[in-house]
Amino acid sequence: MKKLVTVGCALMSAFAAQANEWYVEPVIGNDAYDGTSSNVVSDTKGPFRTLQGAMTNALLQANDTVWLLPGTYAEGEMEWSGTNRCVITTDGLKIRSTDGADVTFVTGASGMRCIGVDESATGVILD
Repeated sequence: MKKLVTVGCALMSAFAAQANEWYVEPVIGNDAYDGTSSNVVSDTKGPFRTLQGAMTNALLQANDTVWLLPGTYAEGEMEWSGTNRCVITTDGLKIRSTDGADVTFVTGASGMRCIGVDESATGVILD
């Protein structure tokens, strides 16, 4: 019985520590998609269109990775308030470009900040 409890606890820990990967693509993406695929697979499965769409995903959790596919992300260009367009509040979140800074750009309106990391979010990586 002791072995069974130990194995069960180890399996539960492995599943609890599992990080998810989410995808964002500025042309074919749609914030109504689930973000679980880099390509459009169905009416509901495909990449988010905006980084803000990914940040509002209810399933986003600490240590997840959000992959930005190549393109220009116009975060906040439709709003003219002085606040950040996309605020990251999830601890340990990794936001990474799939192909590097030469092909992935995140822009905002009139030079305003387009991404902010909330002071309560620790260990966030923008890469």
